[in-house]
Amino acid sequence: MSFKYWSKAILFLALSFFIFTALFNYVVNPYSIFNHNIFSNFLVSKNHIVSARMLTFYTAIKENPKNIMIGSSRIGTFSKSEIERYLDGKSFNMAMPGSNIEEQTKYIEYMIKNHNIKNIVWGLDFYSFNPDLQNDPDFSYTRLNSSLLLRDDFKIALISLQTTKNSFKTIIDNLKRPKKQNSISLENIKQKENKEIQKFSKEIILQKTNDLLIQYTKKYFNSNKFKEQSSIDINIQKINNIIKLCKKKNINLYIYTSPVQKKFLDLYANLGLENTFIYWKKELAKITAYTDFCQENVVTDNIYNFMDGSHIMPNFGKLIFGEIFHNKNINIPKGFGIQIKQEN
Repeated sequence: MSFKYWSKAILFLALSFFIFTALFNYVVNPYSIFNHNIFSNFLVSKNHIVSARMLTFYTAIKENPKNIMIGSSRIGTFSKSEIERYLDGKSFNMAMPGSNIEEQTKYIEYMIKNHNIKNIVWGLDFYSFNPDLQNDPDFSYTRLNSSLLLRDDFKIALISLQTTKNSFKTIIDNLKRPKKQNSISLENIKQKENKEIQKFSKEIILQKTNDLLIQYTKKYFNSNKFKEQSSIDINIQKINNIIKLCKKKNINLYIYTSPVQKKFLDLYANLGLENTFIYWKKELAKITAYTDFCQENVVTDNIYNFMDGSHIMPNFGKLIFGEIFHNKNINIPKGFGIQIKQEN
């Protein structure tokens, strides 16, 4: 046989293998990024993910919510049910741990552009305004470009060797799973984590708080530029752009500052960030009304109201959203949540 024949045969086999692999991964859909229901009754459990960012994004697309919660991991500790008692329609928590304002605004813009969003609850964190805080490595601008035929995520999910391995693992998982086991979801993960949180001892909370203070100092506040008040102006403007966009689209936007334990408030002063912190709140008030939980009060003074000083216990979500939505039937500690009016 000629060299030309063997070349064509090898090319055909390679192409066939490529197409089979892509089709196999598309059908199994281990990362749940393709919007289809092939074998959905069998392939229920999907526990192999690439990143939390990817899972959050594609789950939000599939959920097609009317209401979204967004911010860092601090809003991520709360269940979507906390706002569903106040807002009509399906809700989704798009929390992105460690995210900066750039990431958050890009996700909000995408959801407004591509979905019929009616309400947005946005938890703002001081560290997210750090001008030197880079996008998360798993954040992708191409992921948010719906005009691309094949996003980078799609390429990974179709032809990656690791994806193929995870497709086989997904099939094996579902062959072994109990009949009543549900698919992995952000809400299920959150509920499981919250149950574990209830077991935290005082010693664990103190240790976690001290560890996180060190981590935040090195990762989120290690910036001389952040000490300059005007350095956050560009991120304030990004917030303002979203406010204007929501007004244009008749979307209700509820903004609040996340509570942190007093040790974190003291940390800002110790690192020379106190003036920027004060400036942050004043600049927010110039562009919008918001609810301020990020201040010293009877709740934030108590270290055991927090998992680690940065993340308040999930049960306080009832108080936070009760204050935001003016629920008079909830007994909210005095001073926990101050309604800041927009300056005119």
